Amino acid sequence: NASATKATPAALTAKAIADQLGALMRRLRKPRIAQVATEMAAFIKTAGPQLPKAAEPLGTLEKASRLQLVEVVETLLAAGVDPNAFPTEGDRADSDPRALGAVFEGDHDVADDTVRALIDALIAAGASPDTLHPTDRVQMLNGRRQTALDLAVRRESKVGIAMIAKAAS
Repeated sequence: NASATKATPAALTAKAIADQLGALMRRLRKPRIAQVATEMAAFIKTAGPQLPKAAEPLGTLEKASRLQLVEVVETLLAAGVDPNAFPTEGDRADSDPRALGAVFEGDHDVADDTVRALIDALIAAGASPDTLHPTDRVQMLNGRRQTALDLAVRRESKVGIAMIAKAAS
């Protein structure tokens, strides 16, 4: 029986979790985003205590925020992923904003309800509206690094601006 030889979710190592998350993240492409997001949320719920250690360096939360995958963002946060962590691996490791700023990064319009849900979840989990990426090459505009509020302003998201400004005060 092949299922008897599989590792149980509790036995997964950080590397095994990272490998599975990486594979799922690579599949997050249209038209299958919703299907893969559902698979990803289910996997996160069963991945075990090593999930934050595996997910944070990959930028899993940032990618889920950028793609407006509310269920995945909420599931990652519930599993203990740090909303202020920044990716250290992958091709965007030196240029991704933190998860709160990533909400405003996609090349698409975001519905106000989705912005509200993402920001609520991230702020409730401790996301800092003032946190900048630690490298100088990130989110530069007119010679200065940008916060999530700056990114919301650039995207002209009235809901995002109001919510992040309130959280920052």
